[in-house]
Amino acid sequence: MQFETENKSNKAFTIKIALSLFVTSGIPIIFLVLFLNYLPEWRWPHASFHSAVEALGGAIALGVATIFFMRIGTKEDSTHYFFIASALISMGLLDIFHAFVNPGKVFVWLHSTATFFGGLFFGLIWLEKMSQGLNLSRNLIYWITSVTLLFATLSILFPDAVPQMVKEGSFTFLPGFLHYVGAVGFFLATIIFTNRFREKERFEDYLFLLLCALLGMASLIFELSKLWDANWWLWHLLRLIAYSVALTYAVLNLFETQRQLRDSKRQLEIIAKEKTEELSSVNQIIDSVSAIQNLYISGDKDKHVFERMLGTLLSVSESEYGFIGEVLHKDQKPYLKTYAITNIAWNEETLKLYEANVAVGLEFYNLETLFGQVIVTNEVIISNDPSNDKRSGGLPSGHPPLNAFLGIPFFQGDEILGMVGLSNKAGGYDPADVEELMPLINSCTEILLDIKREENLRKVQEAEAFLASIVESTDAAVIGKDLNGNILSWNQGAEKTYNFLKGEVVGKNISLLIPEERKQERDYILDKIKAGEKVKNFETLRVKKNGEKIIVALTISPIRNKDGMIVGASTIARDISSRKEMEHNLQEEKSHNQAILDNVVDGIITIDKHGLIQSFNPASERIFGYSKEEVLGKNIKFLMPEPYHSEHDQYIKNYLTSGNAKIIGLGREVEGLRKDGDIFPLELAVSQIFDGEDCLFTGITRDISERKEFENALKEEKEKADSANLSKSRFLANMSHEIRTPMNAVLGYAQILLRKKGLGNDTLEIIKTIHTSGNNLLNLINEILDISKIEAGKMELYPVDFDLHTLVLEMESFFALHCEQKKLNFEVNNLSCPVIVNGDENKLRQILINLIGNALKFTNEGKISLTVRDVGSNNYKFDVKDSGIGIASEA
Repeated sequence: MQFETENKSNKAFTIKIALSLFVTSGIPIIFLVLFLNYLPEWRWPHASFHSAVEALGGAIALGVATIFFMRIGTKEDSTHYFFIASALISMGLLDIFHAFVNPGKVFVWLHSTATFFGGLFFGLIWLEKMSQGLNLSRNLIYWITSVTLLFATLSILFPDAVPQMVKEGSFTFLPGFLHYVGAVGFFLATIIFTNRFREKERFEDYLFLLLCALLGMASLIFELSKLWDANWWLWHLLRLIAYSVALTYAVLNLFETQRQLRDSKRQLEIIAKEKTEELSSVNQIIDSVSAIQNLYISGDKDKHVFERMLGTLLSVSESEYGFIGEVLHKDQKPYLKTYAITNIAWNEETLKLYEANVAVGLEFYNLETLFGQVIVTNEVIISNDPSNDKRSGGLPSGHPPLNAFLGIPFFQGDEILGMVGLSNKAGGYDPADVEELMPLINSCTEILLDIKREENLRKVQEAEAFLASIVESTDAAVIGKDLNGNILSWNQGAEKTYNFLKGEVVGKNISLLIPEERKQERDYILDKIKAGEKVKNFETLRVKKNGEKIIVALTISPIRNKDGMIVGASTIARDISSRKEMEHNLQEEKSHNQAILDNVVDGIITIDKHGLIQSFNPASERIFGYSKEEVLGKNIKFLMPEPYHSEHDQYIKNYLTSGNAKIIGLGREVEGLRKDGDIFPLELAVSQIFDGEDCLFTGITRDISERKEFENALKEEKEKADSANLSKSRFLANMSHEIRTPMNAVLGYAQILLRKKGLGNDTLEIIKTIHTSGNNLLNLINEILDISKIEAGKMELYPVDFDLHTLVLEMESFFALHCEQKKLNFEVNNLSCPVIVNGDENKLRQILINLIGNALKFTNEGKISLTVRDVGSNNYKFDVKDSGIGIASEA
């Protein structure tokens, strides 16, 4: 036991110790004097006093051992009490037996074994930490007591079995050995209690170290003594003093126990008074809670319940004003909505705000306040100096003083449900106020939870009604049935799907909808439902009222009652006949398209956004020399030579990030790399497609090796033809020039002869013919020369001002004779007056001669016409028409 000495004066404490030593030492001395003077003949001369001393010491040891016995297990470090009690019991019992036997070997044997067993048990205190896991209970003390009594009794009854202890007035080796072993145990215990006293400064440890030291010294002095000499009485005195120290512990323990009892009594009186006051407060709270709950149960579920609750909270907590509110969320942010709040309006504006919103609840979104900290932290907030509290956001101008604040949250599980805020209790709030108000807070929580449950129930009922309306109005067939397959419900969608009216099928078995070849499905589905499993998207056949079979997709779920037992099934059926037909058509179309892709001449390759090949048609296999299996999943760049190989991945990345297309949506010629390493030209067109959210790229490739070879050959032939044409044009240009020079001379002389007078008619005709033929030949040469110039790239125009009317008259005169010779009618629709235009007169004359000449050449009968029309802006249109065979439409 740890003695509390800090409340005692050192003087009083010293007096108690001195008194204990006097009682334990003085009384034995008085008995010693009495025995020596009045009982000298009882036993030996010294035996009387010795017996009294040993008996008294044994009695003290047993009394103190009883105290230690009662202290076992009373605190964590009480294991040493067990060993001390065991030591004192064994020593006390053996010393008492020792006191009442005649001196001899049993006399010395009992005392020596008492010292041995006492030292042994005290020495075991050294192993206290190691023995903490052992069950050192009080029952073990009973066994030690019993064994000690048995040992002492057997020693007295069978003295011959006891070893020799005294020889010729001196002790033998055995008693000395037993005392030395005992001394070692006592001194080990002395060391332990010395360390404890130094560490913890407990007075009981000081007494224990004195006890062990005295017993150890007495054990050592025993070996130096003989029966009845001075040393004999010295170690007895030390042993008696040791027992006196133990008795001192007992006396102090008694005083401490009495003090604790007095303190406990006073404490109990204080607690009783406090509990009485608390009970009165609790009774008030219980009465209030009961009244509020009765009010709520009676049907008053609106804000009056919370107003009553708030009034009780204010009364019990002695607060001026407060509120009860629910924590809600808007845009994932919490805010407070009040159920009850004290009217603390301080001006007309706040009064209007209060009166307008108190019925539906005021809402507070600013949480940078003391009550906001309750919501944010989910913890009780106590602030008895709000004006200097950093958690406070301050008060609006005119707000009533806030001298103290208490905020208490209440929860549904781990989620904050609401809070109570109270203000201005005189003297402030403390955690005891929270404990006192918890019954009211719990009642508030229960009422709010019940309101929420009713609200949730109402929402569930509305949802069920809404769901029922959806089920009834949906186009899908929704059918309810029991575990035997009997139809319990049948919606309008089922009537439309199967053409059975509700009254025709309810109560009948679902088998009437199942064709014969699918009857086994009924048991399969019901077994799944009974096992608690859900059947999803089960495609099968069902029968309509008229016997028509339709393809349906079934989703069947188990129906459970409120106890969780499966009592039926809900079936949702959709007629997918049209969809299946469409899927069939799409599959055929897909197969058709695939056949086209497989047989198309062009290679078609699809890659994903990482450049990995997803499809590779047969034409691609022929073009590149790889099989489909060899390329799928590989990066397409391995089909490309440099620089395309190195640039490809970065190009896709740039396109996906920037949208900058280099080839996508465009066609271009690139190069490919065959399996055998051959690099060949190919034509590539890439387009982007989307498969859901996946981005794919499709490339159409065409091997243009043969075409490129043909184009190269064609280019060579063209270059040869162009070279030949150029040579021909140069030849014609030179030839025309050479012929024209002498022809001009012929025409010049013919004109001179025509102007010469005196020529005969025949001669004149000949000269005219020469002149006409020369002109025709000159025109032909001019045409050849012009064509040559065009082909040679040397054609030039020489615009001049000339009369267009005169030029047309010239054409009429020039071709009149030719038309007469072929008996053709030549009609000229000329301008009504002279018109001066600007242009190359010779080139226009040449064009008209060519056009009219062609018409004359291919017209054998009928007429030829030349028409000139003014089309405005000094522009004129010439039309040459004839009645000849013309040009075939096929040409």
